[in-house]
Amino acid sequence: MVLSLRKAARRLALLPAAAAVLLLCLLRTPDSAPAARQPGTQLRVVMYHGLTQKKSETGRYVIEADLFRRDLEYFRRSGYTVVSMQQVYDAVAGSRPLPERAVLLTFDDGLYSVYLYAYPLLEEYDACLLFAPIGRVTDQYTDSRDRNPSYAYCGWQELREMQRSGRVEIAGHSYDCHSIGQGAQGIAPRRGETQAAWRLRIAADLGRMQQTAVQQLGAAPRVFVYPFGAVPPEGDALLREAGFTATFGCESRMNFITQDPACLYKLGRWLRPPHTDSAAFYRSIWKET
Repeated sequence: MVLSLRKAARRLALLPAAAAVLLLCLLRTPDSAPAARQPGTQLRVVMYHGLTQKKSETGRYVIEADLFRRDLEYFRRSGYTVVSMQQVYDAVAGSRPLPERAVLLTFDDGLYSVYLYAYPLLEEYDACLLFAPIGRVTDQYTDSRDRNPSYAYCGWQELREMQRSGRVEIAGHSYDCHSIGQGAQGIAPRRGETQAAWRLRIAADLGRMQQTAVQQLGAAPRVFVYPFGAVPPEGDALLREAGFTATFGCESRMNFITQDPACLYKLGRWLRPPHTDSAAFYRSIWKET
């Protein structure tokens, strides 16, 4: 039974000094304990997917292109620095610390609207982004002339251009695992699939994506973005074996970057909603002015 503070005070008078100190420690409430400070430098990561110039096309994963511009304007005006993935790696290596209020921007799936609307703004705002296309879809649109910004995806030609700019890093997002079926999401095991069969299937998919990227971009991605944010228990271990040195999920949380390379796995991200003002959204999630 937990002692009331009044009864505890009476008993303390009868206890030896050492015992009294011990009892006081046990009676401390959680609120009286000092808050533990998370080690490392804060890294805020924002997750986007598609952009549009039509308000009627906005939804959970599509925001207006002008809202993305307003985000960039807000970051610049409010003292945030949009950093590249290379700057994050440099901080882990100890060669250059991250700036205060560092923000990393990610775009999932490889939509053409990102090339059309976001990419041209990067030079103007001295910004960078991490772009995670789906390998099979990128192959499909490389051979297609369809570039309708409402639904089309980038081909390898757009990815090469963005990569050459130095402002876009291409990440892995699987070759053909961006689907929900057979009881699985993304690279998670399928219903009834053995661990050995799962490892073989995903290793083959990752290998195909990496090999295709080397052929098309000259280098294999070092970062993997989990499709749907579905992180299987052995996911990071398998991705390490495939050569990935950082991974992103979809958990909405702050990241803390240290000089331990393990801090680069399962990085959290906030999904950008379509109808919220930049200042209101970022102040609400980061609790900063």
